[in-house]
Amino acid sequence: MSATAKEINGIMSQGYKQGFVTVLETDTFPPGLDEAVIRQLSKVKTEYRAA
Repeated sequence: MSATAKEINGIMSQGYKQGFVTVLETDTFPPGLDEAVIRQLSKVKTEYRAA
């Protein structure tokens, strides 16, 4: 039994009903690598030492 494109689109357009949610914390950094980005990464990883 194969599903048609219409059936697949109908299933895909339904909302998520199960109620499971995964909340992820994310940090964003500007493109490139410089001293400020390295300091921010160190803080996130709790490796930061104030100079």
